[in-house]
Amino acid sequence: MIRPQNDPAEGGLPRRPLSMTRAWTLKVTLEGSEPPVWRRIAVDQWTTLTELHRIFQVVMGWVDLALWAFEVGDVIYEELDMDAEGENATFTAVGELRLKPGQRFLYRYDFEADWVLGIEVEKVTTVPDVELLPWVLEGERAGPPETVGGPVGFREFLEAIADKDHPKHDHYHDWVGEGHDPERFDCNMANTFLGLAMAWGAIGSVPWIGDG
Repeated sequence: MIRPQNDPAEGGLPRRPLSMTRAWTLKVTLEGSEPPVWRRIAVDQWTTLTELHRIFQVVMGWVDLALWAFEVGDVIYEELDMDAEGENATFTAVGELRLKPGQRFLYRYDFEADWVLGIEVEKVTTVPDVELLPWVLEGERAGPPETVGGPVGFREFLEAIADKDHPKHDHYHDWVGEGHDPERFDCNMANTFLGLAMAWGAIGSVPWIGDG
């Protein structure tokens, strides 16, 4: 919420102009998921790709067990490592990608399992600095257990969980626990975990107002 500023004509303090930032709204979809697993996320232009990786880990319910990379056109961005051949994701901000609304890039996680998130830039807006980014705006369905075996294993997992007569139903049910619901995504919980990640310093934070 924006607090009303005092009007000098009414004896209040002079108005102080709000500083501005650019917010990127990203639609993130798990490639090959049916029905689709997706998230809509707002991030600041200065969010690095390494931070974006950590944001995706949080909102998909993953715990960063494997290697990852971003593909933006023909350019690969990776975490700084002696064996890395791509560009340095730690020193590359989202705003530096110079993508326009409607353009897409990819995030690959666990090259053996081959999880792929398709990322569409939905809009880029200039907004006042009064709330916190990153922020999950909405989404649908739980992210896949990251060690389930990639998209093929995820499809089998969903079939087994939904069918009590499936030969692997009990195995998967015991594995993920009673409370797991593939159809449920808790946006508030995701934002709570993002807040914790920011508090721990794993993700930077900047102010934001929403749709501006």
